[in-house]
Order: sequence, then structure tokens, then C-alpha cells
Amino acid sequence: MVSQLHSNGSVEEEDSNDQTYSISDLTIGTKDQKLNFEKYLNPIILPNQNHNQSYFKNLKNLKNKHEYIFVINWVYQFRAFLKPLGSESFDVDLFELELLNYFPDLNSKVLFINKLKLSILKFLEPTTKYELDDFEKIVYLWFRNLTPISFEEEYNDENMEEEEEIKEEGDEIKEEKLEIQQEDQQDFNPKNLPKFDYLLIEDKFKTLYVIINYISKNHKFRSWISNQSNNLPDFSRIDPIYSNIITKNNAPAREEYYLLFDNQRLYKRTIKYNEIKVPKTLKSSPQDPNEYYKPEQFDISQQNIKFELLYNNIFEFNEYLTKIKNNKALKPIYMKLYKSQIIENFFENEIKKRKFLISKKKEIQLANLLAVRKRSLRLREKEKT
Repeated sequence: MVSQLHSNGSVEEEDSNDQTYSISDLTIGTKDQKLNFEKYLNPIILPNQNHNQSYFKNLKNLKNKHEYIFVINWVYQFRAFLKPLGSESFDVDLFELELLNYFPDLNSKVLFINKLKLSILKFLEPTTKYELDDFEKIVYLWFRNLTPISFEEEYNDENMEEEEEIKEEGDEIKEEKLEIQQEDQQDFNPKNLPKFDYLLIEDKFKTLYVIINYISKNHKFRSWISNQSNNLPDFSRIDPIYSNIITKNNAPAREEYYLLFDNQRLYKRTIKYNEIKVPKTLKSSPQDPNEYYKPEQFDISQQNIKFELLYNNIFEFNEYLTKIKNNKALKPIYMKLYKSQIIENFFENEIKKRKFLISKKKEIQLANLLAVRKRSLRLREKEKT
């Protein structure tokens, strides 16, 4: 059982145990790895991956969106830029559970999302010390209607897409922020802004995407990247483990496979592009190629780039390996994935997640017991008087 905080503030206990899988299903891993994993198989499937949850379909679709992948990958790779996150461990599943409000009774300082929010405030306003309660106000002052943390009549997805270029110019954002601060703020009350914790998880990622995208374009971050990389070009670059050209709907497309998030999830990125017909002979070539080939023929819109999450946990990873094992076309992927280091890392991470859930469940239970005991003591003291 785990606690979930609903938008109305109520907490409901939900059974996250999904009996679809068992340890006997695994064909990967050594005997010792399976025995060790079996000790922590409660829950078998983490709540954020449970098909029976009402939010599962929306979360599944979210995981295939560019904003989600960008945010999670950035935090995995570059969180050290936002001090003091460099010393904090990070796991995609536990982060999703935090954003789904599965730990409402925990001390707010324990959660990674709150540490991330404080680090963002420190980056945006380095000379001022802010608390978590200031997060919505500062985000609004900096980004206005670019995030869901704005007034209802201001924000919509189309508006965010149209004004996305603003994030690339830090000076423009600062000027806009100063304008807001200088305006008559009689109608502006930060308490009327939507609270980040009560947003849908999709809107939380939209908010984080806008902020982190802005940070990634900041000159301080670029300087930090240069210092960290030591002139190594592969520091911030992620190369596909496999790619090939296919024909999709009678049009050429490129498939690329990326191993992301501490090698725990595999994504397939499909890019559809316009076919460029190259003349077979010099004689049939256009006299002026710049005029003959229009610029839009080389453009690839975001609509033509599709991400697909291929596996989400160790059981799906096992199924995927079994599925592609005898597929000659996908044999290179199988050879890249079926490695002892990757499999061992998978088992270790799955155990760490469950250890965390077990410890946090005990913390919540202890906090509830203490709250009940304090209430009982107050009632006794009241009866005496």
C-alpha cells in the first residue's frame, strides 16, 4: 500500500501490487541476483508502472513526449550544475512517484523535486533566499504565461509554443520580469497562482521543461559544460546504440535507438524526412542547386519526430531481449543490451527503488503513529483540565 495525495488534498491508500510478473519470468541475471531481488519484490511492479492505475495511460503517453525526455535526461546528466544537486542521487521512477504525490506525509526537504525547486530558485535569484512556498511566484515573475503556473486566462499550450523563443533570450525574460514587478500589482496575488504540487503530472513536466530549457541556454550553463567536458565532445552528447534507414508510409525515415536514464530505458526515435532526389549524372543536374532545392525540403518539423519507449522496467527489459533475440535485423541492439554490466545495473537499481519505497513507507507509518500519540496526549491533558 502507498499513499497518494489527490488534487483535493485527500490521501487514499492504493494497492500497487501487480501480479502480472514474477521472479520466475526472468531469463536474465544470475541465481544470486534473482534471489537478492526476490527479497524486495514488494511491490512487484512500481505504482507508476501499474496498468491498473487510472493515470497509467496518460503517464505512458507522457513518457514518449519530447518535454519529458528532455527534463529527465537533463537531470540525470547535468543536475550537478544546480548546486547542491550534484551530491543527490536521482532515479526516474522515484521522481515520477514524487510528482504523482505518493509521499505526501514525508518531510518536504527529503523529496528530490523540492530540492530541485529550491535549486531553480537559487539559480534564478542568486542574491535572495527563497522558500518552497515562493516557487510559484518566482516562476510566474520570470516566465509569465509560458508555464501552467499562471492565471487560467493567460496559459494555453498554443500560447506556450508560439512564445517559446522568449526562453532563448535571457535579457528579454529579465526585462519582462522587471516590468511585472514595476506594474501596479493590486490584481496580482501569488496565492491565486496554481500550486505546482497540485498540477497534473503533464503540467509539472511542462513547467520544468520551460525552466530547464531556459537554464540550458544560459551562458553560465554553457561555460560550466565547457569546463566539465575538458574539451571532450562526447560529454554532453548522446549517441544512438543503433540506427538504420527504413521506408515508412512510402517515405524514407531514420530509426535511432537510445539507451537513457542510467541505462534503464530504451527509446526508439523515428525521424521522417523528405526524400531528396539526386541526379544520377552531372548532365541532368540543375544549373543552380540553390534555386532548385528549396530550404523547406531539408526542414524536419517536430511533428515528424516520434519517440517510443520500448521498455520500462526489468521485466519489460527481459521481454524485449527475448523478443529481439532471434531477429536478425535487431541483433546489433541485442548485442549492445545483453551485457553483464547493464543487467547487473538493472537489478541494483530495481532493488534500490524498492528499498526506498520500504523505508519511506515506514517513515510515513511512524509519522502517523506519532501524530496519533500526540493527539491522544492532548486529549488526555484536556480531560484532566
